[in-house]
Amino acid sequence: EIRIDGTPIHTFSRNSIKQQIVMVPQEAVLFRTTVRENIGIGRPNEVLSDEQIRDAAKKANAHDFILELPEGYDTVLRTSNTQLSGGEMKRILLARAFLRDAAIVLLDEPTDSLDPASESQVMEAFDRLSHQKTLIVASHQLRVVANADTILVLRSGRLVEQGTHDELLEKNGIYAGFWHEQMDI
Repeated sequence: EIRIDGTPIHTFSRNSIKQQIVMVPQEAVLFRTTVRENIGIGRPNEVLSDEQIRDAAKKANAHDFILELPEGYDTVLRTSNTQLSGGEMKRILLARAFLRDAAIVLLDEPTDSLDPASESQVMEAFDRLSHQKTLIVASHQLRVVANADTILVLRSGRLVEQGTHDELLEKNGIYAGFWHEQMDI
């Protein structure tokens, strides 16, 4: 059974659930519009101040690189997104999530294909985003989930292990095997 704050999910309307959840997908989806409008999509149908947009970008570690773009927040992004790195695109998505301020955040492979510097920036923003929220993170990069309260290990769609990082290492099962492989231990 899935519950939100102890209440079965089926008692909520779809709209209510959508308002409580924000997703940061693995593939960055940016639109052919300004950086400002791309971030503002986090709160559609609202008139947002420049300060609100900048605050979300700062929390996502995106503000500095945005200022370096040809027209800053007014730079129109291309549909090919070739003017931004993967880490920069991911940080714009994180800025949307900060702006949305939903209680539940779904992150799909938040550091996939990022160089170490970009990964560090994304992880710092990710840590900031996690305060006072429920995060559900899907990742093959175990260092991304090592500090989670509960780690669920799935194999072929089935739950095969569950626990904290330390508990799962102590069990010496699938998670521990992957951890040692990824950390070259």
